Amino acid sequence: MKKILLFTFLILSFTVSANPQILWEMDKHFGFDKNEDGRIDIPNTKEYVNPDGYGISLKIDDADEFRGPFSWTLTDSNGKTHISKTIFPRAYFTNIPTGQGSISCNFEQTTIQIEINPKNYLIAVIGDSYASGEGNPELQYDKSKPSIWADGGPGSLESINHLRGHRSSLAWGPQTALFLENYDPHSSITLIFLAASGATVQKGVIGEYSGVEDPFDLDPMPPQVDQLAELCDGREIDQLYISVGGNDVGFVPVATHLVVYSPSKKGIDDRYKKKIERLYDSIKRGVFDTPLGILMGKQFKPLPGLNGIADEYRKLEEELSKKVKVKEKYLLAYPCPAIPGTRLLEDFAPALGLAINGYDTEFIVNNVFKPLEVIKKEISKELNWNYVPLRLVDYQQHHMALDQPYKPEEYGKFIGNKQPRPWKEFKIFANNGKRWFRTASESVIVQGAGPDVDTPGVFSTSGTLHPNDLGHQALMHDLLFSKNLLPGFPNYKDIYDLADTRLAEQAK
Repeated sequence: MKKILLFTFLILSFTVSANPQILWEMDKHFGFDKNEDGRIDIPNTKEYVNPDGYGISLKIDDADEFRGPFSWTLTDSNGKTHISKTIFPRAYFTNIPTGQGSISCNFEQTTIQIEINPKNYLIAVIGDSYASGEGNPELQYDKSKPSIWADGGPGSLESINHLRGHRSSLAWGPQTALFLENYDPHSSITLIFLAASGATVQKGVIGEYSGVEDPFDLDPMPPQVDQLAELCDGREIDQLYISVGGNDVGFVPVATHLVVYSPSKKGIDDRYKKKIERLYDSIKRGVFDTPLGILMGKQFKPLPGLNGIADEYRKLEEELSKKVKVKEKYLLAYPCPAIPGTRLLEDFAPALGLAINGYDTEFIVNNVFKPLEVIKKEISKELNWNYVPLRLVDYQQHHMALDQPYKPEEYGKFIGNKQPRPWKEFKIFANNGKRWFRTASESVIVQGAGPDVDTPGVFSTSGTLHPNDLGHQALMHDLLFSKNLLPGFPNYKDIYDLADTRLAEQAK
């Protein structure tokens, strides 16, 4: 009799201790690979941005001792009721809108219920090569085929525009979207990725642009802002990430002039200093010496320069305000590939002995990057944008003159599955003193020079001086670290180890 009572007590205790709960999560809306080609799909279509609804997966936790059937009722934010009956303690609903709703489940004369609030955040990226991922193709160049850029998905023509813009899912924008997508099971991310290598505000962002590479001789791509408006179709953008301005002040002609303006054998003489002074004046006015442009096969057209870049940002804000709804705008700082005193681009034309010397790199830092960032910070305040400084990691410890982080021939192996590296893992690379920027010779090996060049050479590659894949991981973490990006997401204190003294100082 005692054994029977004890057995009954154990059964009752087990039954009472069971506490079934409904667990739910949203389907991911970014990061999938529907055509299974090893590349993340970036559709950039109206249907992707504005779907009929989203998938919701349900299950009952600690339900092994219960038996079906299970009757599920999901009431969505529009008041519509969705019903499903299952044998097992799991269910799946499609086309569920975002917003407050509820789920109930009946089984074995038991009813449990929870409130849900599925969310989808719309993130968009516009701008230039520092945002597109220039220098970091999805698949590496080899002699049998050109480098491959981002994928638009099954049967999508957007892959052609990804090629024209040299867009890569390894860039900081898609990597940030992946990080946020993987972080919270109760929300999902939609990404519009329109940044294009070579773009300026006028040429590409608010004006038409054929792209940095156009092997099919197509009509120009519409302005990125116009594409945003069409894709959103009235939907509000939660976060708009902007990286533009470098081409507007002349990053390319400045680098070209400095490579050719090598000092004489006497060193930094008055003649060389006068050339540099004229170049600084060109940077401010945006008008560069045309004879050198013709010599290098480039006719440098007038640009806004440092004196006019603020007005370009104002024009961009005017176009955005007229055409799209945006909650928050973020303008990212540029990571500088140089530190004063170092030599760069020695592999650009070694036979000619050309390079950017130590005096030149000091000029780049003090007369191009620093004044541009001052303007960007000031204009962000004026336009109510969020300026994102680079403060999480010290990019000066990863400048372009340092050793390569891996052999460029092993690029495909190193980038792996193209997923973002968590901070605890990335700290290893942040502290190893290797460079985060592409050299000319490395860029030739990684991405080649496009289909129009039979023998790729350093004069024709466009990946030079751009952040490599590790540089984009650093930029992703800087963006995440800048503030609590999305409502409901934990802020940097929950993601980054503030036991690190430097991080603790930056967080103050």
